[in-house]
Amino acid sequence: MSQLSQKLQQQLRPLQAYWQKLNARERLLLKCGGVFVLIGVLYWVIWQPLVTATERAQQQLDGRLQTLQWVQENSQRYRQLAAQSGRTQQVSGSLQQRFSHSARELDINVSRMQPQGEQLLVVIDELSFNQLLNLLNQLQRGAGLVVDSLDVVELNAPGQVRVRKLVLELPV
Repeated sequence: MSQLSQKLQQQLRPLQAYWQKLNARERLLLKCGGVFVLIGVLYWVIWQPLVTATERAQQQLDGRLQTLQWVQENSQRYRQLAAQSGRTQQVSGSLQQRFSHSARELDINVSRMQPQGEQLLVVIDELSFNQLLNLLNQLQRGAGLVVDSLDVVELNAPGQVRVRKLVLELPV
């Protein structure tokens, strides 16, 4: 540690000698300039990035709130349509066959379909939210399946979602 201190003092000696040679007015000018440079650095390195990050976060929040509002409006419309429509004909077959039939009818590309005992786990990489609502309606009304759980995330494209987990089962 003392070696580092000695090296630092050796490096600063020429600067200290230069400082001592300056008259009082020049020292004051350098001190004021240093304060302005410090203020500028603080503004551009700390303040401006914080303001920019805050604005960006606010824009993301606004976008997500708009998406939430859209989902809430459309889910309410889905509930209304589901309440208005009665049960239609049932598709016969296994759980996988019923789901496959419904997905094929709606032209939905399924990423993964995995049976889990009496349930079926489904993953869909990308589809529109309206397609998802239509699929859920078709599964419940047309295929007679029950949605046990659903995990959906918003994608970057407006109105596009990813179904990370859809667990279906036959009614009891």
